[in-house]
Amino acid sequence: MITHFDMITGQPIADVQPNDRSDTGATAVPTPTLRMLTVQESIGAQHKVQRIPTAIAGLPVGELLDRWQ
Repeated sequence: MITHFDMITGQPIADVQPNDRSDTGATAVPTPTLRMLTVQESIGAQHKVQRIPTAIAGLPVGELLDRWQ
């Protein structure tokens, strides 16, 4: 059970039914539809090339310094 309170007075409000509430703010959500991507969306969705490989995280610091000096 959930008790609702008046935010101004702090007094409990009588039981509020979900369909009686006007403060839900429910907006209509459009139903997604299947479609082909545009060229711009396709380019934006492609993975970017990483400049530094992820295996570098396991290397000792000395080896990293030797590689990039």
